[in-house]
Amino acid sequence: MNRKVYFKNSDKGVISMEKHIKRIISINLVFIALIIMSFASFGEIAGSYGGITGDPQLKVGVFEYEEVTFITGEPVILKGTVTIPPVDKSPLSYNMSYTYSAQNTEKKIVLSRKITYLVTKTIDKANNQTITKIDMTKFDENYSVGSDTFSLGSFLFDKSKITDNTPAVDYFSGNVYSKRIFYKNGDAISNKGKFTIETNTKSLVGYKHKWGNQETEILNEKLEYEYLNPNYDSTNASSSKYLKWTGNATLKMSSTKKVDFLLQGTDPQNISFRKNYIQTDSEINLLSYKCNLPTLVSGGSFNDLKRNSLENSIRKDITLDTTSKIVPKIKDIGGYWAENNIFLLASIGIYDVIPNYFMADLPISRIEFAKEIVRAITDDLNYLDDEAKLKQKLILLKRPTAVKPDNFDDIDLNSKDSFYTSYVKEKGIMHGMGNSGEFFKPYRSLTRAQAITIMVNALGLSDIAPKPPYKTKFKDDADIPLWSKDAIYIANEIGLVSGYQDETIRANGEITKGEASVLIKNFINHLKDNITSDYREKVMSRY
Repeated sequence: MNRKVYFKNSDKGVISMEKHIKRIISINLVFIALIIMSFASFGEIAGSYGGITGDPQLKVGVFEYEEVTFITGEPVILKGTVTIPPVDKSPLSYNMSYTYSAQNTEKKIVLSRKITYLVTKTIDKANNQTITKIDMTKFDENYSVGSDTFSLGSFLFDKSKITDNTPAVDYFSGNVYSKRIFYKNGDAISNKGKFTIETNTKSLVGYKHKWGNQETEILNEKLEYEYLNPNYDSTNASSSKYLKWTGNATLKMSSTKKVDFLLQGTDPQNISFRKNYIQTDSEINLLSYKCNLPTLVSGGSFNDLKRNSLENSIRKDITLDTTSKIVPKIKDIGGYWAENNIFLLASIGIYDVIPNYFMADLPISRIEFAKEIVRAITDDLNYLDDEAKLKQKLILLKRPTAVKPDNFDDIDLNSKDSFYTSYVKEKGIMHGMGNSGEFFKPYRSLTRAQAITIMVNALGLSDIAPKPPYKTKFKDDADIPLWSKDAIYIANEIGLVSGYQDETIRANGEITKGEASVLIKNFINHLKDNITSDYREKVMSRY
């Protein structure tokens, strides 16, 4: 006999088991969708309009917002909010919308702007690059200035980006062009003035990786305002009905999402650990401008010959999240010269420490370094730490219809390590040995030249070394293997390695697990700190 089970609902009496399950599934699907969707705010500039976001508000997708406008002939900061609904960015095509509401009560200026973009991605698998085209499909914008209204009458917009998808970092560069024409108290046929903003890109660069993402945009705005002459005399042939002023502004915007690790000591004597790391996720948003504008004179007119050069900047620091990291119980690193590096990397999940001994002076093996570099650049294989999920994945791969990942001939395909070796092979991070590179040699020790080459391969920078012949700065340059010279040169140039105190690199020497901890720590610091200044401070100071 079939029976239906019902549940009590305080609002609607009873509901059936089937409806109850459907409701749970629906709630879970919504929750999952919110997880996989992302916001445009964190580490990304919210539109190319001279504005930056601030703290997130209680309502999902709403952020504080500040923008500079020159619509009155002087720079005015508008404050308000921007609404950016979460969107799934994984499809090749998707829509993004922005709703801006901002004002300056002192200057009596109110901004209202609603935009919808169509984002289309084209993937070039041969070069592992992505071309992103951003087209504006809907645009509504107006400014209220006192009793006057400036309404958007026409617009042009074009934006595109090229992204180089390397194993560790997605680097991108792009361009923006836009032209907006606003009509004062009217339209193109009948109005009391016309304000034009033409925008070109000086620089648009950024990156995205496991530890954060960043975007910097430098824009040049050409400003032009035609307005009714308040002193126009229709009986005077030399009197002009319309007057005009011109100006220009350079807008520098940057948004950086990053991770920091803070070592925190513990105070009580009776506690099982003395220190632990706290991970802080934060965002830093910067806006600065330089403008050259006419001087306002009495009667509402402007002197276009007498100019004002003005500049200002705004910074928003936002804490997004804080997380306590695990406390590794490693017994053999106390007082060791690389103790802090090892403790940090174990805390953030880079190391397998079993059972509580690190043995830092032993040579590091190729498989150990492979796992460390993979964990330093992606969370894609974190599920392997769950024994049940690992077992399930191995079972699925044994099915006749399963697509087997490419791997090396000497790797046990039923092992956890096989997923790491497959990953580094597919991404071109590590190469095999033997006549055809078919063997990985997982337990063979690693040389310094090999470790540095692996890191540079992961960063996707192996092609930017100078044309040979050239020399590195190291005294033992002649001992550097030819196949690793480009990587060692680049690693030194970007601050990844500096060599020994005697100015050698000792490329052919085996490295210990302790020495490898320095390389991995430097690698992570390069990702989360060093390239930030390259993309932000260096770019913004250039203009």
